[in-house]
Amino acid sequence: MARYDNILEIEPNLDGTGLKIGIALSRFNQDVGEGLLAAATATLTRKGVKESDMVIVTVPGALELPLVLQKMARSGRFDALIALGAVIRGETYHFELVANESGSGITQVQLDTGIPIANGILTTDTDDQALARMEEKGRECARVAVEMATLEGARTLYLDGEIGSLEPGKWADIIVVNLDTVHETPKFALSDNNVYSQLVYAAKSADVRDVAVAGRFLMRDRELLTIDVPAVQSDAEAMASRIDRFLAAREENLVDKIVGIGGVEQQETFEVQVKVRLPDERALRHLLGHKDVNVIRESVRRQYDTYFLFDDPDKGHVRYREDNVIQPDGSLVPRYGLTLRGPTVERVYENSVILSRSRFSAVADRSLRFYREYFQPDRIKEVNKERRRWRVQYKGVDFEVNADRLFRPAYDDLFLEIKSRTWSAKDALAKAGLIGEMLEIMGVSSEQIVRKEYVDF
Repeated sequence: MARYDNILEIEPNLDGTGLKIGIALSRFNQDVGEGLLAAATATLTRKGVKESDMVIVTVPGALELPLVLQKMARSGRFDALIALGAVIRGETYHFELVANESGSGITQVQLDTGIPIANGILTTDTDDQALARMEEKGRECARVAVEMATLEGARTLYLDGEIGSLEPGKWADIIVVNLDTVHETPKFALSDNNVYSQLVYAAKSADVRDVAVAGRFLMRDRELLTIDVPAVQSDAEAMASRIDRFLAAREENLVDKIVGIGGVEQQETFEVQVKVRLPDERALRHLLGHKDVNVIRESVRRQYDTYFLFDDPDKGHVRYREDNVIQPDGSLVPRYGLTLRGPTVERVYENSVILSRSRFSAVADRSLRFYREYFQPDRIKEVNKERRRWRVQYKGVDFEVNADRLFRPAYDDLFLEIKSRTWSAKDALAKAGLIGEMLEIMGVSSEQIVRKEYVDF
């Protein structure tokens, strides 16, 4: 009966029909625990909760109850939970610790998960007190669990404006799934829970028929109500056309293609270099032994270069290199690189020293066949050679000296390259002068200078 004329008073609802209740039971003080459990389950049954909708989990003691209750609450399987156990005072402080910590933990689980928990942990001074109170406490917990799990319990918590019916603005999410399709066959009825297995393992997204979120239908009879499907399809086609145009344009641009596969060092590298033809190694040994030349490091390698060439000279060319460094024990350490070079000659200095440009370089982490199919060159040319390389300093400036023996295409002469990276016009001019001095040390004549790259041989 209402106490006030103008104040809404919510009456408790103790109908447990359809509710799923989880019970966590402490085995410590087992006789009292079993009494609490018997009273609680009997009361739940009287309130309409089916035994098949009850789940009982036992733990060693009261301190373990909050953790198992947390797992049960987060499972989404239960409308309410019940914690049962007994903590009886002894001669130490342990009683206060267990009683306080278990009660605090249970409260925190409720607040964190939103699942109501009826706290049925008895705290008494003696065993007799616990035995005298266990039945009433068990019944009380069952009533509390049912009341808090019902709609009226939600209203008591001022949630009736948010849940409880399929109305716009209320929190009611429903998905209707058609389970009568061929791939849903056969169906098993051993347990009420078989339907969950069917949804998880057999149902497909195309089986969803209706969807309602927060009381508002988003899909009815497989028709999306919140999306303008023709408009979305039109936008998707327009985006696909833009992507097609972008990819088609990229196919024509080597820079975009080489950047598109990733792992590319996107920077331009400038080098001053000269290449000469030597009949033998005497002039080279004279250079390396000169007082102004300091040899820093020497290596020997076999290089297998594959050039991807294009009819359009403005495209430049791509070089795939397998660089096998020969170790002191004769073993090979392979390295793979990819270089995109444009029209390379930027400037020619005295003694035919040129300033060249290498546009992009990267570690080649894919096969030669991949790059051949990816770049689709008009022509392919291979250059194979054995290279001896010296890192040297001439008058304190770093240079790379390469002595090459070409065996594809095959040449009897020795080809010598002197090169150095540069970063400014002034630096390039100074290094070109130093390269000219090194040519004079070797006694190289203008007729010995090679003005072509190996790929152009």
